[in-house]
Amino acid sequence: NATLQDYYKEFMNHKQSAVQHGNIKQQSLVDYTNLRGSLTEFEKLTKKKLLLMDVTEDMVNRFKTFLINNRGMNNNSVSKRLKSFKIFLNFCEAKKYMKLNFDYTQIKVKTYEPTIVTVSEEEFQQLKTWEPGKYQKIKDLFLFGCMTSLRYSDLISVREHHIINGNIVKQSEKTDIEQIIPL
Repeated sequence: NATLQDYYKEFMNHKQSAVQHGNIKQQSLVDYTNLRGSLTEFEKLTKKKLLLMDVTEDMVNRFKTFLINNRGMNNNSVSKRLKSFKIFLNFCEAKKYMKLNFDYTQIKVKTYEPTIVTVSEEEFQQLKTWEPGKYQKIKDLFLFGCMTSLRYSDLISVREHHIINGNIVKQSEKTDIEQIIPL
């Protein structure tokens, strides 16, 4: 009998092909990979290899509880995992691998708007003069990120070839929009 992970492997191959053809973004693949890891950990905890027929409303609720209690995820992260799980279940139903006896589209977790924390000009100036010792590279990277407004994923991937005529010219990892940032 094929396991849930066997079907998930096929799903991941399908999604990798979609990334290669430009139909979905690379970040989506990261989300699906994270879900696979969470499902694997859930299987270890339950000491059972999941089958598609094991996907019930109760199983999904236990998985949700596992993500919150065992993985320490907040509701926004759990919601993101469950969204990926629903996309996987859609794939399985479209391939006629299964027919669920509950409406998995109604699986929801209440999300919230995260608090946005900013650095004040005074704090920024204090950071500039701080002598961090062995944390100098971390300080420099943080300050550079503040001055360029680059997301972390973009910041760590900046290379010399992205510097053109005194600007950082780079495609955003998340949005695929070209960014031109004056140095």
